This record gives sequence, C-alpha cells and structure tokens, in this order.
Amino acid sequence: MADCLAGHTPADVYANHPDWRAPIVAHAGNPALSGVAVYTGLGYPAEYYGDVFYLLRDGARIYRMDLEPRAFCRTRTA
Repeated sequence: MADCLAGHTPADVYANHPDWRAPIVAHAGNPALSGVAVYTGLGYPAEYYGDVFYLLRDGARIYRMDLEPRAFCRTRTA
C-alpha cells in the first residue's frame, strides 16, 4: 500500500476521488493477469454471455467473473 494511503480506508479514498470507481472484483493476493476477454459468442451456455474471463500469468486456470446484470451487451446494427 502506498504511504499516502496509510491509515485511510478504501471508502475514504473513493469519497475523496469521485471520478474513481471501486473494482467490481478483486483477486486474492497480487496476481499478474496475462489475458482478459469478454464472452459474446453463442458456443457456450447462455449464462456465460457477457461474463469476463481472465488468466493469471503463473497458472493454467481460466477464471470467470459472473456479472449480473450483464456489463456487456451485443449492439444491434441496422
């Protein structure tokens, strides 16, 4: 944690910076992400649509953030 944040709660910091947004998900520890993707296809079950998938640099597991409501929606074209 940066010295300037010592003694401050996350709520204090976000209250002082109204343009900042708290993360919607935080992975334990301090992982290095090696890839991030949003699923917008039709090849997997519908409940995966709009979810975020990510990989950690030191692992072989794919993690999924199940976003509700969906954060990403397909746009319609004319």
